[in-house]
Amino acid sequence: MADFSTLGGVGIMGFISPMDSLDTYAVIDPIYGVDGLRNVDTESDLDFISYERRRPGMIVGVGGGEKYYKLKNDFWTFTISDWEQIYLYTVSQSAITSNEIVGGYLDYNSQTLVLSKASGGTITITGLTDTYITGGTFNVSGSTLELYTNYGQNISITGFSSTVSVSANTGLGIDSSILYTSYDTLLDPNLAMASQVGGISVGTTVSTLSGKTFVSLFDDLLFPTQQPTYTIPTITISNSNTTLEIGSTYNNTITTIGTKNDAGEFTYLDIIRNSSTILSSTTSPISAVTTNIPSQFGYSDPNNPNYTYELTFVESFVIPSGSTSSSTTYKGRGSYSSGLPKNNNKGSLDVRPSQVRSVNAPQSSGTLFESSTKTITGIYPYYYGKTNVEPTISSIVDAITGGTANKVLSAANSNLTITYNATTEFLWFAHLASYGLKSQWYVASDNKGLMSSSSLFDVGVSNPVSSEIGYWNNVNFYIYLGNYATSLNTITLGNGLF
Repeated sequence: MADFSTLGGVGIMGFISPMDSLDTYAVIDPIYGVDGLRNVDTESDLDFISYERRRPGMIVGVGGGEKYYKLKNDFWTFTISDWEQIYLYTVSQSAITSNEIVGGYLDYNSQTLVLSKASGGTITITGLTDTYITGGTFNVSGSTLELYTNYGQNISITGFSSTVSVSANTGLGIDSSILYTSYDTLLDPNLAMASQVGGISVGTTVSTLSGKTFVSLFDDLLFPTQQPTYTIPTITISNSNTTLEIGSTYNNTITTIGTKNDAGEFTYLDIIRNSSTILSSTTSPISAVTTNIPSQFGYSDPNNPNYTYELTFVESFVIPSGSTSSSTTYKGRGSYSSGLPKNNNKGSLDVRPSQVRSVNAPQSSGTLFESSTKTITGIYPYYYGKTNVEPTISSIVDAITGGTANKVLSAANSNLTITYNATTEFLWFAHLASYGLKSQWYVASDNKGLMSSSSLFDVGVSNPVSSEIGYWNNVNFYIYLGNYATSLNTITLGNGLF
């Protein structure tokens, strides 16, 4: 059983009554209750019936029953629109029974109800005066206002003037009898703004603003137009810069990837070597979904979904020679279609001309867009060693060719620092002759000298040398022989050491 006290109710055990059957005062007043039938003095009193005392469908009389209104089942605004007027017309039951009423109709024009009797006669009820306007139209060409009533009548109101004019420099204009606002100043059209005001930039002329509506001007002033930015397409190549020995084979699986971002799809990809040799190309690259471009100003990017486009080539290339070194370059290239313009902060499309890979314009199509260059540098190594016996040119050539010499894959075009860790041993080293002779050696400030027959190292002698693994053959190297056994750890060999 429900406990209404928790809901704010006051329980009673019997009906509400006066103190005595002879009392004449009222025990309840419907105006303070909810639902049911009640009466108020005026139509405006309807607005003051509180929310708690309202229930859809309740009926309220106004002015002692002159009119009746029914509460609508709607969102109430506490105005007369909350109510629907109802009409009560009374014909006595005896009149209907005795006259055998069998039908009837309502004449809206004469506001008369005509009832038909079984005997063929009629009963006419006049004075139905509840007329109100239900709509209307304005005929511009005839300057006539046509109003419609609930009874289907038309009320014509004429005499409207069809000619309206406005003065210059008032900010108003007329087009086909429609009044609008317009910035129609009489200032010099070439007059320019001395400073920026809101979203209207410095240098804007009167002629640029003339003809704009006031709403448009305030939009520009208070809410400056912010143009979208664009994510330009990218293209990459997977291999890396590296150094290899001349004559060795460069083996690598090379992939170039184009990402469209705010541009259109990639329609061509290739991989090139040394800027001219096309290793592989395709007009139908493999595509895959990637991260979409974020929204701007609450508007989704029209160039989504985003895609990558891929081409792969398996490279096997012998590193060429050079006088001192060689360079082999690789690039990926791609062509793509144009993208779509985005919305600015006001929801209008960006009308700036398309450009190729500009972050401040819609993306135009691009042709043979290149990745960064990856370079494979080919060089000759240098060699060094130590022996217990005095070395000769022949013994050094045999050590290099036979693979017993210490090999360093580094260009010898500058000073060399070598750690021998020698203990009473003869030293030697050799490098590519194209780099030129090295004339000095340096261990410490008190242990240094020039290359000579009486010094730690003799002057370098040019002699053909071949790679120990066949990468290159009969390449001239300067070979420097030690003149006497020595003990040292690290030494620097080169020029300009002291």
